[in-house]
Amino acid sequence: ECSDITVALDSNGMAMIENDTALDTLFDNCDMDPSGPFTMGGPTFRMFDCSFADSTVTRTVVATDMSGNQGSCDYEVTIIDTIAPVVVCSDTTIQLDADGAASLDELDLFTATDACGVDTEDNDSTFVLSCADVNNPIVFDIEIVDVNGNDTSCTVTITTQDTIAPVITVDPIDVTLDDNGNAVLMIDEEDAASDACGIESVTIEPTGVGCEDIGMFQALVTATDVNGNVAAELIDVTVDFIEPELGCINEVNVTLDEN
Repeated sequence: ECSDITVALDSNGMAMIENDTALDTLFDNCDMDPSGPFTMGGPTFRMFDCSFADSTVTRTVVATDMSGNQGSCDYEVTIIDTIAPVVVCSDTTIQLDADGAASLDELDLFTATDACGVDTEDNDSTFVLSCADVNNPIVFDIEIVDVNGNDTSCTVTITTQDTIAPVITVDPIDVTLDDNGNAVLMIDEEDAASDACGIESVTIEPTGVGCEDIGMFQALVTATDVNGNVAAELIDVTVDFIEPELGCINEVNVTLDEN
């Protein structure tokens, strides 16, 4: 008499049973020893791999007594896969591009292995990152399922960085000294530099000029974005002055001395 068997695949996707494992009782009434000996027919071992997972197959055990008489019974073997995939998540740091954007596929965030295969159909997310994600790490749980429904998960952290410096866009400056021979160099931050994530400050050095600067020289413009990236560039500054107005004197009286 046989009993049905359930067998689980191992981590290599294999399972093995002995052919007589399903036998509950074996009896022969013609031998002095009614319990045998008997010869078992068929293979000594039966092997199953991932192709049998979540299925039931029928196998037969044939027993032969010392007189050559045979008896048999059928039994069902149910093969199951209970081992979850092995998954490793990889924390990732990504840099924004010049437009302040970046994207990352979920499949790039982990590796997974399973003897019977991994089903990644549901791991098709794409992370779209922007300036708002800088200094705000994203923590995400990834669930991995194998082809037989066993699942596991891991946690990944995505860190977004802005490493691109601002672009200085200020035009050359023309300035005219005032009546006291001074002028202030001023720039409009909105027109002086651009950055996808925003400008924190724009400065110019020197900030003022005088008579000694008449002509053309170069001033240093420095722009800093909201994430601390810095750009610096020399620009041309032309310093002019107001020429004095000349007048004519119609008559000059001169008094001669004793010589």
